[in-house]
Order: sequence, then C-alpha cells, then structure tokens
Amino acid sequence: MTMKAVIFDMDGVLVDSMKYHIYAWKRAFKQVGIDIPDEMLYMYEGADLEKTLKHFSEKFKIELTLEQKKEVFNNKIKYTKEVFKIFIYDFVKEIVEYVKSKGMKTGVVTGSNKIFAEFVVEKEFSGMFDFMVTANDVSRGKPAPDPYLKAVEILNLPKEDLVVIENAPLGIESAKRAGLKVFALETTIDKHYLGHADKIFSNHEKLLNYFKEII
Repeated sequence: MTMKAVIFDMDGVLVDSMKYHIYAWKRAFKQVGIDIPDEMLYMYEGADLEKTLKHFSEKFKIELTLEQKKEVFNNKIKYTKEVFKIFIYDFVKEIVEYVKSKGMKTGVVTGSNKIFAEFVVEKEFSGMFDFMVTANDVSRGKPAPDPYLKAVEILNLPKEDLVVIENAPLGIESAKRAGLKVFALETTIDKHYLGHADKIFSNHEKLLNYFKEII
C-alpha cells in the first residue's frame, strides 16, 4: 500500500469534542420543540449547521420560521462556546508526527466552521498540518464528496495514495464518494455504523501501530 498523505477529520478524530456539539444541538433544538436522541445526532455528525437543521426539522416534521432557524443557529454556537474544552485523543500527535516523519503530507477536513476549526488546530496542532478544509471552503458539506475533493485538489496527488481518518458515517460516505480510502475510529459510535470504511480501529493507539507496520 502506497501512502503519500493522510487526511484527518477534526471532531471525534483529533479532539474529543463531539459531546459538546451534541449537548449544544440538543439544547438549541429543544427550544424550538425538537427533542433529539443523542444517537441520532452522533449518526449525523459531520454535517454543517444548515444541513443539520434542515435534516432534523424535516425528520421531526416541524416547520421552522426564519427567526426560529436563526435562533437554533445562534444558540448552537453559543452553547458550544459555553462548554467547549479541547481534549486531544491519546496518540493523535504521535500519529501525525509519525506519518510526517515518513515524508507524507497531512491535512484536516472538517464540517466545523473556519473560525472554530482554526482555533482548535492552531492552538493544539500548530504547524502539524499542511492544509485545512472547513465548512466555509465548500458549497456542499459532508456527506457530499466536495470537502474531500477539495483536499485532493490541494494535495494534487493520486487518490490511491491518500488515506482519510474518520469517525462518523457521513464523513466516511463523503470520503468514499470522493474515491478515497478510509480508516475509521470507534471514538463516538460503534463499529456497526462504520462498515463502509476500509478498516476500523477501536482506538488511536491501534491505528498508530498499524501505520508503523505498513509504512
């Protein structure tokens, strides 16, 4: 297997942050009469704000006014900021440093907005990634292939030489639709939901050990 670049999702792959996003979404949606189970939100991880709002308002058959939509958007961001803390997964930095030591490019593709993503990456991973694609950089977010196609364009490398690290079904779908190989981590949901990935790892240490075996 040849590898020239590794592309990382952010929430649920680099940092253990999904619990804060879930809390914020649940609280924001509940204020407009939509009570969403945690698992549903975890399954829809990776989508941008607009897509998430549209998906769940349609799913629960609740038509929101423009003012209500703005309220959900603003409250989601507000509640996330209130509770958010950065917890880096064990062995994440070792993985990034290892693949870089082998001459590979590294990047981040996230459904988070640019300001939030830059805050996390620049604070905790300064200088470790060659590029980043955020929700602000594409017209269609995950599960559309656009974010990962943008990464391919930036890297200018053959798709078969790239590997994506994801943790959620929509992210996996996005990368696969872009024609990329995907390794999944069981950080937020059970492997049962990650079946479209090429390989599944229960934690970052096992992913690191696998990289050391094949590179």
